[in-house]
Amino acid sequence: MWVLTMEPGIRSFKALVLTFGKNSVSLAGAVEDRVFQLMNYWSNLDSGRQWVSLKGQGSPMINICSAHNTVLSSDVFEGYDYIFLIGDLDSAEVLAVREAIRKIYLEKNIFITFLMSTQGKRISNLFENECSPLCHGNKLLTRELVVEFVHDYCALNIFPNVISVDFFDYGHKMKGKTIYLDYIDFNPESLSINMNWRAMPSSKHCLSIIFIEPEHHLPDKFSMLVENLIECINSDLYITDVAYIGRNRILCLFY
Repeated sequence: MWVLTMEPGIRSFKALVLTFGKNSVSLAGAVEDRVFQLMNYWSNLDSGRQWVSLKGQGSPMINICSAHNTVLSSDVFEGYDYIFLIGDLDSAEVLAVREAIRKIYLEKNIFITFLMSTQGKRISNLFENECSPLCHGNKLLTRELVVEFVHDYCALNIFPNVISVDFFDYGHKMKGKTIYLDYIDFNPESLSINMNWRAMPSSKHCLSIIFIEPEHHLPDKFSMLVENLIECINSDLYITDVAYIGRNRILCLFY
């Protein structure tokens, strides 16, 4: 049983993406290219043509930088809702960054830090403010998955949402845990879903987010669509979301 409520997007949303390792510069560039598309869409929202509801003042900010080109003083990590540490995270430098972020979290309650390893070893000992997504089978994330996740997770916060639970409800399921990340594409008209995700029927979900292109978001049909998706994938969807990412798919975080 779930209940949908309307929530506005967040104008004041702030995220930091910091990349590490020998490929940190190119990884930062790949994330930046994808996030640019997101911010370009946001800057061209037209309330006359699109359903738009944004709370607060100002504009969203997503800062992306390579640790190779950044002085990592403690004030670099101040003022963000989410922080993404990406790349080769198995070093003393990264541990020092994590400890600095954790101190800020304990003082000011930053919501969560995502540790997204694409090289080296995965991080097994997590602080209480951290979440470490992996591919199914404890494999490190691909660059493509990292780029898409940063884009989509920021879109979830920036754009108007239709949600089924409070954000903190699912956040507590992810904090201090290693979880798994995957996507499922679907066709809203036929609900034909690519079911090559082996673990889905038996997994416990921290979060499942439905992204629907604007032309398929019809308020009188949306609830039926969600109910059909739940039936198709045999799982509860803790959160449903409408965000303008140009694809119909479900972002799945599970353990």
